[in-house]
Amino acid sequence: MRRLLSLLTAAVLVSAAPANAQTTDASTLGVIGDVPYGAQQIAGFRTDIAEINADPFVDRVIHLGDIKDGSSRCDDDYFAARLADFQTFADSFIYTPGDNEWTDCHRANNGGYLPTERLDTIRRVFFPVHGRTLGAGAETVTYQSDAFPENIRWTQSGVTFADLHIVGSDDDQATWYGDRTENGVRKPETAEERALRTQEYTTRGAATLAWIDATFDAAERDGSAAVGLGLQANMGSQSAFAPINAKIAERATRFGKPVLLMEGDSHLFLVDRPAGMPANVTRFVVQGSTNTPRLWLRLHVDGTASQPFSCENVEYRTGKVSPCPAPLAPIATAKGTVGATVGATLALTLGGSATFGAFVPGVAADYTTTTTATVTSTAGDATLSVADPSSTHTGHLVNGEFVLPRALQAAAGGALADVGGVASPTTLRTYAGPVSNDVSTLSFRQAIGAGDALRTGTYAKTLTFTVSTTTP
Repeated sequence: MRRLLSLLTAAVLVSAAPANAQTTDASTLGVIGDVPYGAQQIAGFRTDIAEINADPFVDRVIHLGDIKDGSSRCDDDYFAARLADFQTFADSFIYTPGDNEWTDCHRANNGGYLPTERLDTIRRVFFPVHGRTLGAGAETVTYQSDAFPENIRWTQSGVTFADLHIVGSDDDQATWYGDRTENGVRKPETAEERALRTQEYTTRGAATLAWIDATFDAAERDGSAAVGLGLQANMGSQSAFAPINAKIAERATRFGKPVLLMEGDSHLFLVDRPAGMPANVTRFVVQGSTNTPRLWLRLHVDGTASQPFSCENVEYRTGKVSPCPAPLAPIATAKGTVGATVGATLALTLGGSATFGAFVPGVAADYTTTTTATVTSTAGDATLSVADPSSTHTGHLVNGEFVLPRALQAAAGGALADVGGVASPTTLRTYAGPVSNDVSTLSFRQAIGAGDALRTGTYAKTLTFTVSTTTP
């Protein structure tokens, strides 16, 4: 956008009203867990996914762990099949591991695997690109480290979310191989296996506590309206989860805004305020396993609302919707905008004519004069410049056919510079943002030499001052 103003004209005002636009911070997460369980659910899992994909509100999906039941095998081909399922989600798909797919794989009917080996496999299969989610809408997220790529964090609708790798079976503190036998003789967990298990849960537990701190630190730094934590274990009051519960309680208290725990594991839908937690912590447990009705949860998130979290359950196949109870009961909200538009404006008003007075022939001197320029601009940037539009002796004062040999110079608070032509105007001042009635003093200087021939009459030029912008 460019507008010109002659020294002899009035101010120029150009305005245009932008189109009105309304946006909302609200978004919706689909939340599932403890699924698919058994052959029937496996066979219907793609249909489950299709129903969630068809929901017009959902823009991300979270699986809270346990992608198989506790009495089936933890084989590689099963994991590969579930990965193929997960990749058919239309939106970004976020998964946190459950105990059934690695911690409990030591059970004989699970294949008698070494749990830590299965954990390595889970990380390799389901987290192939660290910091990248699954699904057709895969996206980049923050992740804790290459050692713990499953611990991720993201922000949506003004809320900070994180996945924490916390699993049932006492977070891997339950003894392995309770049903192992060899030649008909029971073979319990060995000292070496116990040491390996202890090392695993100790290391991962320390990472979990650090990730909780990092998540709340990020929420505080970003000014988030709430925090949501996804994990597989229904922690309850078991001693294995005491340090984690204490850390969440400590950080939630300090945060002072709503905190939501999203859990699976115990299979029956629940909404409560967990015992031992501050009043700003709410929890839900998703319905899962073979419990009926079969449900997935629709979590609404709006960081601008007084209640940033609300939810309802959706029944597979029938689509029946059941609102969650308080304090996650859906709320009716309406947003109205109060504001005003600002027209795109560039305005320039000049003071009186700038006059040097009388030039004295035969005497070397620098003559100076001033006027003012008042600028109003709503643009992101602006430039005030001056040019001589005449093609006759451009940049020099003339008196009929007579011309001063030295160029006219101008400035607006900076160094004086020769006045250029319209093809290369002289920049007087730049503006980094909008201004209103900003007054600059325009300074002019004309040098006269002792040998310069001066003709009786008036030396003058009509200059063009310009306010222009590249970001209207």
